[in-house]
Amino acid sequence: MTRRGLWRALPLLLLTALPVPAQEAERRNMLEKVGGSVVSIRNEEGYGSGMVLDDQGTILTSAHVVVSPLPFRVEAVVREKDRTGPAHFSKVMLIGVHPTRDLALIRVDPSESRGKLLPITIAKEKAVSTDLVYAIGYPSTRGGSTKVCTAGEVTGVDRFVDMPGYFEFSAEIHHGNSGGPIVNRSGEAMGVATWGAFGGKPTAFAIPLHDFRPDQFIPLERRPKDPAKASTYLRYAEELLKIAKEGLRISAYISEEYFQLALLEDISNPDTYFKIGLIKRAIGNTRSACAYLTRSIQLQPWNDSKDWVYHELGACLVAQNRLSDAVTVWNEAALKFPGDASRVWDALAITYYETARYLDAACASRASLRMFGDRAGKMNDIYDKSRKRLEASDIAKLTEYERTVDDQVRESRKTAERARLDGKRFMLSACESLIQSFDGIQKEAVGFNFSSLGKGPNAPKPIDIPDKDLIPLFVRSRIAVAAEHLQSGKLKLASEVLEDVIKTYPDHPDTQSARDLLSLINKKK
Repeated sequence: MTRRGLWRALPLLLLTALPVPAQEAERRNMLEKVGGSVVSIRNEEGYGSGMVLDDQGTILTSAHVVVSPLPFRVEAVVREKDRTGPAHFSKVMLIGVHPTRDLALIRVDPSESRGKLLPITIAKEKAVSTDLVYAIGYPSTRGGSTKVCTAGEVTGVDRFVDMPGYFEFSAEIHHGNSGGPIVNRSGEAMGVATWGAFGGKPTAFAIPLHDFRPDQFIPLERRPKDPAKASTYLRYAEELLKIAKEGLRISAYISEEYFQLALLEDISNPDTYFKIGLIKRAIGNTRSACAYLTRSIQLQPWNDSKDWVYHELGACLVAQNRLSDAVTVWNEAALKFPGDASRVWDALAITYYETARYLDAACASRASLRMFGDRAGKMNDIYDKSRKRLEASDIAKLTEYERTVDDQVRESRKTAERARLDGKRFMLSACESLIQSFDGIQKEAVGFNFSSLGKGPNAPKPIDIPDKDLIPLFVRSRIAVAAEHLQSGKLKLASEVLEDVIKTYPDHPDTQSARDLLSLINKKK
C-alpha cells in the first residue's frame, strides 16, 4: 500500500512460522511467473503497486494510490526479444476511477521503452475460502523499491469493509502493496490488495476481480461525491499532523492517507484541494502545496475562497523562487476580487517594496489599508518608507491614485462581475497560461473512450446492442432521473444530471428534452 496508506495496512506479522524451503521456492517461482506484470507507482507523496492489463500501457491500481495531483512515474518490466528488463515511464496519464470501488486505471506511454509490457491475466472465478493465494507488490519493508511475493490463503469471502464484497486473506502485506495483485496458484489476478487490519489476528482484504469491467470506469471528476465524509477525513488529517509535529512520525504517514481519502470522497471539490494545500504549506511542503492549490483554481477559477487560494499559491511560488509567477497570480486575484483582496494587496506591497518598485508598493499598501486588512501597521510602514523614496512625478501619480481609488474599485468590481457572468475564467492571459499548463500536476485523460479498454485476455464480453438503440434509452433514463430529483426538490442534482446529458450527447434529438427541463429549472432558481 502507499507510503501514505499506513492506516489501511499496518505491517502484518507472519501468521505462520518461517517458511520451509519448498514454500520459499514456490514464492520465488510465482514472483518469476507473475512479477513482470506488477509495477511500482510513485510520486513525491508516496508509492503503491499496480498490474499491467494490456500492452497499450493500461495499469490497474487502487484509486487512493493515484488521486494525488502530483505527477507519477511508473517502474515496470518489459520484454525485448528474448530478454526482460526494467523500464521507467514518466508520461503517466490518469484515465479514470471505478464509480464505487477503490480502483483506478492509469496509462503509461509504451513508446518510452523499446520493449513490450507484460499483461497479467484476470481470474474469472470467485475467491473461495482456503484457496492458496500470493500477494505481489512493493512493500515498505523494502523501502517500496523491491518487488516481494508473500503467500497465504483466502480466509473469508463477501466481507464488509467500507462496502460489501471484499475477500479476506492471510498473506503478509504492508503499506506499498496497495493496488498490487492477489493471485491464485495459476498466477491469475483474483483481487487488488486494498485494506489491512491489525487487531489480534492480522489480516488483509482485497477487491475481487472476477467481475472486473474496465469499461465501467469513469473520469475522476464524475465519481460520486461525499463532501461531509471528505471534511471528516481532513479533520483527522489535521489532528494527526499536530501529533506528528510532537515527534510521532507514523502520524504523518497516516495523515497523508486521510488526505487522499478526502480527495477520493470529494474529488472534484476545489475546496478539498484548497484545504489540503493549506495544510501542505503549513508543514513546509510548498511543492505539494502548489499542486493542490493550482488544482483548486483549475477546477474553480472564481474560487469560493476568493483571494485566499491565490494568495497561498503565490506564497508557495515565492518559496520556490518564482517571484514573477507569484506576482501574476496575485494580480489575477486583485482583478477578480477588487475590494476583497487585502491578502494579495499585502503580499504585493511587500514584494514591490523589496524589489524597489516603490510607487507600486505605495499604491498596493494604500489599497490594502482601504480594505481594512489585518496588517495595517505593516502597510502603513511600507507606505511611509516607499513614499519617501519617490520622485516628485511619482508622488503626483500616487496622489492621483489615492484620489480615484474608490472609483477604480467600483469600476473593477463591475468589470469582474461582467467577466464572471460571461464565463470568462481568467482576467489575465498570463495567469490563465500559468494555471492551465502548470508543471507539476498529474495529467488526466480528456474524453477517453472507456469501451476501448480491456482488449486481449482481460476483455469483458460485450452486450451486442447497437448505439442507435442504446443511446436513446440512456438519454431518456437520465432525464427521468433528473425529473425525480426535481420532484424531490433537489434542483442542483437535477441540473447536474441534465448538464451531463447535454455535454455527452449534444447532437442527439432526445437531448432537447434535457435542455428544455434545464431551462425550466434555471427559471425557478
